[in-house]
Parts: sequence; structure tokens; C-alpha cells
Amino acid sequence: MEPKDPESGEFEVVEGELVEGPDYSTESDILFRTQMRLADAFYAHWKKGLAILVTFLASVLFYGLWQGKIENAQKQASETMAKIDRKMPAVSMLQLQGQWALDDASDSKRTRTLEAIAQKYEEVGADSVGTAAAEAWLKAGDTWMRVDNADSAEKAYNSVLTIRSEGLFAVGALNGLAAILIGKDDNKGAIAQYRTIADLADDGFAEAALLAIAQVSRAMGDNAAATGALDEITKRFPESLRGAEVEWERDRIGTDGDQG
Repeated sequence: MEPKDPESGEFEVVEGELVEGPDYSTESDILFRTQMRLADAFYAHWKKGLAILVTFLASVLFYGLWQGKIENAQKQASETMAKIDRKMPAVSMLQLQGQWALDDASDSKRTRTLEAIAQKYEEVGADSVGTAAAEAWLKAGDTWMRVDNADSAEKAYNSVLTIRSEGLFAVGALNGLAAILIGKDDNKGAIAQYRTIADLADDGFAEAALLAIAQVSRAMGDNAAATGALDEITKRFPESLRGAEVEWERDRIGTDGDQG
């Protein structure tokens, strides 16, 4: 007798005996049949699968090449900036101790050197992306500030913020913009920049920004805002190393209030 269909659940006769057919209901047989169906599906659509695989591998390769190119560009930009840094005129200790401007504005040769350096930083920033670009623009802004070119410095700092809206470079750019605004007697604008830093950061940069808000607010005669900034330092940074500065500012506010 010919064997029956194993999946029918029927029996076949072997030398007069009834023998039960294969049981495909077990877990291993179900797994085997599933694997076979998947294999059949693969072989039936292998061209499409191969095309998808090739596309995926090409994407991975392209990303790897792109990432490598970015890293190489960052390295080259850093090397270029290091060369520019070495040409930066040093600041004399007498200038710092006397709290004068970092550079002598009457020294035309020094001024031309600084302007050329600022332009070189801008070139690096324009040709770079990411961190390298933000760093280059920040250095350009700081250098323009040394020659008292507020307009060029402002453009450079805003370029930093276009690339990086948070982090160390953003804090540096916001500080630079605040300094420019104070120079223009726009104290409210400067406070807004410091407020952004205080909201972005949660470390010494935030403390410094809040202290600056207190100082500028006191200079404006807004002792309530100054006190509020000092209270925020105490609350957010109870173990702040700026405790003496905070107390000194509080004393000044009290003195100003008594005089008023």
C-alpha cells in the first residue's frame, strides 16, 4: 500500500501493521517548515533582496566616507588654526595689571596684524563645518574685539550661534555679544545675553552670567533684579566658590540703597 499523505494524519500499512505517520506538529518541525518557507520566499525574490542589500551597503560606505571626510576636514582646520594662533600678538602683563585694553590702539602694525589674523580665522570658519567652524568664528570675534571692531565681532559671534546654539562655543559668543552691547550702553540687551547663558549652562558659566546680571542691573539702578540674580546663584549653586563676590554685591546693593 502506498503511504498516505503525512499531513493528513492517516496511517500507512507496513507488513500488516499500522504505523503512525510523521508528526509535524512538534516545535522543531514547525520551525523547520518556517525556515523552508522563508528560504522559498528568499529565492523567489532574491533579486529584490540583493538590490536592497547593495543599496544598504552603499549607504553605509557613503556615510563612512562622508564621516571620514568630515573628520579629516576638522583635523586640517584645527591645524590651520594652531598655525594662526602662533602668530597672535601676546598680551603684556602690564596691560592686564593696569586693566587697560588688551592692545595699544596707537600701534598700527599690531592692529594690522590682528585684523589679518581675524580675517584668517573667518576664512577657516567659512570653509569648515561643525566644531571647527564654531571655534574659528569665535576666535575671529575675539580678535576683532581686540581691535575694537564691534561690527565685525558681532557678525562673527552670530556665526558661532548659527552653528552652535549651546555648549562652550555658544557661551563664548553670547559673552562676546553681551560685551558689545554694554559698549553700546544697551544694558538690557546685555542682560538678555547673560540670561541666555544662565539658562543654557549649569556650571561656573551660569554663575558668572548671573553675577554679571546682578552687576549690570545694579549699575542700572535696578536693585531688585540684581538681588534676584544673586538669590538665584545662592539657590542653584549653594556650594559656589563665588560666595565672597555674591556677598560683596549684596553689600554694594545695600550701600546704593542707603545712598538713594
